[in-house]
Amino acid sequence: MLDRFGVTALPVQMQGAIADRVLIMDGDSACYAATADAKKLETAVRRFHTNVLEKMYLAQAESARVHITPKGCLKNYRDWLLAAKPYQGNRINKEKPMLLEPLRAMLESHFNEHDYIRVIGHMDKEADDGIMQDCYSIPNTVMYSEDKDLCIVPTVRFNHKTGNFDRILDRYGYISLDYSTSTTKVIGHGTKFFWAQLLMGDTADNVKGLKSYQGKLCGAVKAHEILLNCRTEAEAANAVFDAYRSIGQNILPEAECLWLTRVPGDSARNYFKELDLSEANLEFLNDCTHARWYMTADEKAEWDAVFSKCNSTKEVQTRWEVWTKQFEM
Repeated sequence: MLDRFGVTALPVQMQGAIADRVLIMDGDSACYAATADAKKLETAVRRFHTNVLEKMYLAQAESARVHITPKGCLKNYRDWLLAAKPYQGNRINKEKPMLLEPLRAMLESHFNEHDYIRVIGHMDKEADDGIMQDCYSIPNTVMYSEDKDLCIVPTVRFNHKTGNFDRILDRYGYISLDYSTSTTKVIGHGTKFFWAQLLMGDTADNVKGLKSYQGKLCGAVKAHEILLNCRTEAEAANAVFDAYRSIGQNILPEAECLWLTRVPGDSARNYFKELDLSEANLEFLNDCTHARWYMTADEKAEWDAVFSKCNSTKEVQTRWEVWTKQFEM
């Protein structure tokens, strides 16, 4: 099917694959790479396909499920959340490769009849959610993504920086500090990384996280310090809930921005209810649930109109803070 684009299957490369192993791959970054300077769609398709084959080879996988987020995706309604910052509100005026959206729009159907590669485009949830759900539902998988958000998957992860397979004994996993760059970062694998994000936020998706900790900003080093001695999910959950409760900040919008759904209909709140929260934090979760933390359809349309007039990330945040004052208790 792909011969007309100069792409041929490479079965010899896959001879070292582990039987029935499935690569679960983040296709959005592959789409950006494929279209970065491409002048023709045929070139982008060939690059994308080669990228998938390379990752299959590295993961020793027999097949691949590649998840993408086409234009118009509802993003699991994360941009309806009344968080400290508007979800992905920092992506204003950012140029994208000319062929990015045309490529993402045609990949699912283009690979429809492929023997061992399936591309899945999501219009309701983000690709990250699809990847997470695959990791929970499909046995014998290896996940590949350069997006740190997907560090919370419970399964084997191919680490693109080290070339190693990262495994954790349980879904909680671990975190550590990375000093290899000018800015200290938290790295890790498992839900402990999610709890760290809830404290320090995620600049890539414009998620603030905890507004302050003991009167100061909570960055990577402080997040790591808070969670350092938390040996279980329950201990981490209560430490983070205590921090949010101490300043009266609703934890749910920040959490739903960061949590990746394990099954359709899942949520961070569902995950929280599985954990052994203290009595005070259970009451706080109930208070957060009944507070205003989600827009109505009319409110979303009103915010979209405000957002459309913004010309910079700074202006977006300024207008967001003014606009969301109407929801403060």
